[in-house]
Amino acid sequence: MNITEILMILASKGYPAKEHDVVKNGVTCKGIMLKTGTNANPVFYLNDILCENDTEEKVANRIIAFYKSSPIPPIKPDVLKDRKWVLDHLTIALQRTSDEDLVKKATAFDGIEQYLLLIDKSDDGAFSIKVTAPLLKNIGIDESDAWDVADVHLINSFEMKSLGSVLGDAIFDIFPGEDRVGLHVVTTKNKIKGAAAILWHGALKEFADKYDTDKLVVIPSSVHEMLIIPYDGTQDINEFSALVKEVNASQVPPEEQLADQAYLITV
Repeated sequence: MNITEILMILASKGYPAKEHDVVKNGVTCKGIMLKTGTNANPVFYLNDILCENDTEEKVANRIIAFYKSSPIPPIKPDVLKDRKWVLDHLTIALQRTSDEDLVKKATAFDGIEQYLLLIDKSDDGAFSIKVTAPLLKNIGIDESDAWDVADVHLINSFEMKSLGSVLGDAIFDIFPGEDRVGLHVVTTKNKIKGAAAILWHGALKEFADKYDTDKLVVIPSSVHEMLIIPYDGTQDINEFSALVKEVNASQVPPEEQLADQAYLITV
């Protein structure tokens, strides 16, 4: 696929654009950014929009159709200079351990780090922005205070449901023999980068207590959710890790994967 030709076709149709690659969760995603003349320039990632036997013309037309069907509302110009707005929209997200220069910390999960994220979701759409130290410094927010606020927001948005209630009985073909009540999804209410909900120790402890255990199997589903199962001493963590690796390879986009292993944690 010739990206330069796609850009030329878009420009000829009145939609100037440029190539825009982004690193997501350690994965470089090749994209095309429409230059809308506002501060909201949507990026379309080729892996998401390409179909079999596509031509450059078809790809350009598809990008235009996507943009027309759901234009992205401009971000207010001074939103990242607004201390209150930033504090109101802070939360925590998870990704593979990286070299990105972000406000971040290690987690108890090998190969996974937590970082501060700004999320805004409304009827007009949603966007997220990774938080850097200069961003906080420019508006006078101490990093430790930012983490405290983000922790509160994460706890308030915590959501946990049995996997059976979310996906139906078919899911237990993947987890044969597992307790249909014990297998749960942990995420946030808006489901955006919700895997970080696994960091709320209090909720996990309360959940484990119901099963008279202090250990949980944690299965990274994606950056948006985690699965948890009460550990009864009989489950083989290696089998769960093999399952995670298999599902990642066949069903989860690389930029949304957290780890190729399951974890056994004490709460």
